Amino acid sequence: GNLDEALDEATGLLETHGFSVVTSIEGDLAAVPPALVPTLRAVIGEACANIERHADPSRPSVVIVSANHDSVDAMFLNETRDSHASSTATGVGLAGVSERLALVGGELATEQEGRQWITRVTIPL
Repeated sequence: GNLDEALDEATGLLETHGFSVVTSIEGDLAAVPPALVPTLRAVIGEACANIERHADPSRPSVVIVSANHDSVDAMFLNETRDSHASSTATGVGLAGVSERLALVGGELATEQEGRQWITRVTIPL
């Protein structure tokens, strides 16, 4: 499906830049309504671009996408290169994604624990 391809593309790009990425898909991505696919593709692309800009390539990053009958969730976990990156880490890209998500009732949350950076996206179905 489209989302599988988007995940493969985004994580493949990270891997060509020397990152190791663990991808986990839970549920059936093919069940995601086609209308939401462009938004999710943008989310995946931007979150992975954010990892490329800020994450420590020597530490594995994790991308988890899960779909069930009432929501689609995506979670991106990585370690930042240093603990001071947080003030700029959200960047313009994720703000744009946040606006796109709002249009479909979804939301984006980021949190940092030490060097661990977590981006969570939820879109209700």
